[in-house]
Amino acid sequence: MGSGVRCNEREENREIPLALIHQAGPSLTEFCGIVRSQTHIIEAGRTLRPSFGASPDAWNEGARLIGQYRAGIVSIYVHQLACDDEQKNGPRGRETRGKFGGVFRSLIRHTADGQFDIFPSLSAMRRKRMS
Repeated sequence: MGSGVRCNEREENREIPLALIHQAGPSLTEFCGIVRSQTHIIEAGRTLRPSFGASPDAWNEGARLIGQYRAGIVSIYVHQLACDDEQKNGPRGRETRGKFGGVFRSLIRHTADGQFDIFPSLSAMRRKRMS
C-alpha cells in the first residue's frame, strides 16, 4: 500500500501515495476496501459519490474538467468530510447530504481553476487523524 499512482490526466503529475489516501480517509476502506490502483480509485469515487449527495451530473462534470482519477480522489475526500461530520453531529438527513454534494462540485471547479490542490488537503486530514 506504500506505492502511489500517478495522475496522467491534464497537467497534474503529482503522485498521490495510496497510503496517504487511506490514512486520510479511513471510511474508504470501510466502504470500498483497500484501493490499489488508479482504476480502483475511480471505482471508489463513483461508488461513494451518491452517499454524500453528489449527482451523476456532478461526477460527469468532474470527469470532464479534472479527469476521473482526480474526481475519484475528491470524491473520497468529500466522503470522509461527510463521515466526519456525521460522527461529530449525528445523522442529519437529505439537507446535509446535499451540502456535501455541493462541496464536491465546488472542489471540482476549484481544482479545475487551479484554486484547490487535493494533496495538501489530504495531508492535513491525515495529520488531524494522527494527532
